[in-house]
Amino acid sequence: MDVALDNAEDDANAGNIWFGPPDGYVEPSWPGFYLLGAEEAKYLYRPEQIWRFTLYDTLVLFGAVFFLAGCLCGANFARRHPRLALAAPVVYSAVGMTLGFVSATIVGYALAALYNAAFLRMSCWIPAIWSLVQLFVLILASTTIQTKSFMG
Repeated sequence: MDVALDNAEDDANAGNIWFGPPDGYVEPSWPGFYLLGAEEAKYLYRPEQIWRFTLYDTLVLFGAVFFLAGCLCGANFARRHPRLALAAPVVYSAVGMTLGFVSATIVGYALAALYNAAFLRMSCWIPAIWSLVQLFVLILASTTIQTKSFMG
């Protein structure tokens, strides 16, 4: 039998198999970043941990970017609509946090399923990297690219 399969634990309550942490495992606190090569690596094993780290990282990134976009929007409307200028950062942040929650939930549980299906441990850097990927996809999806048609 494979070594990885020996470490698999059967969760009788949920009826699923997941890759359990080693004995003496201490869950890292968020954000859990470490200097690669200089410090001991920190890993995530449980699906809830992976989702939570992905959620926190995504909410921080989306909240900051949408707040800045709201501030720019508010600056554009400051003279004509002062109330809109004050409400824009709050509304933009709320929308960004909602988008972040939905996308982090989908990506976080997909990562957890992938890593647990392969019996892999996840570095604490992976949720942060995927949060950046989500942000870049959102930014790229919001832009339009106009091309000239060569079809007559």
